[in-house]
Amino acid sequence: MHGRSHPPMVSVVILSWMRREELRLTLGHLASSTYPALETIVVDNASTDGSPEMVARDFPRVSLIRLTENTGIAGLNTGMRAAYGKYVILLDDDSHVGGPTVERMVDRFEADPGLGIAAFTIINPVSKRVDWPDPKDLDADGSAPTFVGCGAGLRLDAVERAGYFDSGYFLYLNELYLTARILDLGYSSRHFPELQAFHRVAPAHRSQARRAYYATRNMLWFAAAMFRPAQGAAFAAIMVAEGVACRLKRGRTAELPSFLAGAKDGLRRLTQGGGKKPLAVATLRKLEPYFVKWYPGSWTVLKLLRR
Repeated sequence: MHGRSHPPMVSVVILSWMRREELRLTLGHLASSTYPALETIVVDNASTDGSPEMVARDFPRVSLIRLTENTGIAGLNTGMRAAYGKYVILLDDDSHVGGPTVERMVDRFEADPGLGIAAFTIINPVSKRVDWPDPKDLDADGSAPTFVGCGAGLRLDAVERAGYFDSGYFLYLNELYLTARILDLGYSSRHFPELQAFHRVAPAHRSQARRAYYATRNMLWFAAAMFRPAQGAAFAAIMVAEGVACRLKRGRTAELPSFLAGAKDGLRRLTQGGGKKPLAVATLRKLEPYFVKWYPGSWTVLKLLRR
């Protein structure tokens, strides 16, 4: 992209909640970016730790959107709707992009008009370990059935056509939902090793019980919206049975109340019907690496019912 007289605008959208000092580090990294057409948007989910005040005081060039309640990932929709960029980079308040990632991402999108999602490599800067992806997360050609929300690039018009994130998810699996809808429109989703985000994994506000609830509920919501009714029902039955068995086998019984609460709330939507167009068979095939890794039994049943 060197020599391009008018590089496309890139909007960085950061969702923030109660991690003021982590957010300060993230914005400090972005302030050193050399990309000439970059806007930064912080969507604050009603933090009470001084995060929005810090942004307004110390980073006056950052666009700050202060929400009056914690809306979860719906805040990302708010940020993307306010974005002026042709492309969007999603970050958490405890993650940042490294090196020439912005420039390289733009090159990838500009070279391929059909590219909807550029999934970044997620690195823990302390351990230097790659947290995502491992080989099982991708197809052999680098196609990505999902991305990690603390570091990814999106083509904004693809997001708009797909209808943004499902705002009801609040936490977890929202990336899978949006990827599926973008793939169903005919765009591609790919991982590029040279595009890197560093996720510092701040320990605040992370709970296994919360994860068990939302990941379970949202996966069942996904099945309701994306699968045909018979497929969704079979998938759900195996998924819940496997989830209980796994937690019993691994001694994670403390998660069972949250898991079962998520299953109850998820099954309620499944029985009511998702009310949305099921995914094309070709799209389901592109999602296969994700389901083979995380829901192998349920996916096997789903494939049998597709025949």
